Amino acid sequence: MAFNKSETGNWAVLWHCEPPFEVLNRMLFVRVHLDTTGSDDRVMEIVPKSHQQGIIAASEAAKFASESQTEICENQIKTSTV
Repeated sequence: MAFNKSETGNWAVLWHCEPPFEVLNRMLFVRVHLDTTGSDDRVMEIVPKSHQQGIIAASEAAKFASESQTEICENQIKTSTV
C-alpha cells in the first residue's frame, strides 16, 4: 500500500484498527520516508503497543486515543520506521 501525501493533497485518517487481533499480533509495519517529516506535518500519530489491548471498536477508538499517550512519527528524508 502506498500513500502520496503533499501540502496540496493531504488528508486525515481517523483512529482505526483494521485487521483481526491475531493478524495484528504477527504484523511488521515498515514505513519509508521520501521527505523529512516533523510534528507539524502530523504525518502519523500512534498509540504505542495499542495492539496489546485487543480489538478496540471504531466507535471507541478516538476516546481510547485521547486517554492514551500518543507518539508522533517524525523522520528524516530517506529513513524508515519499523
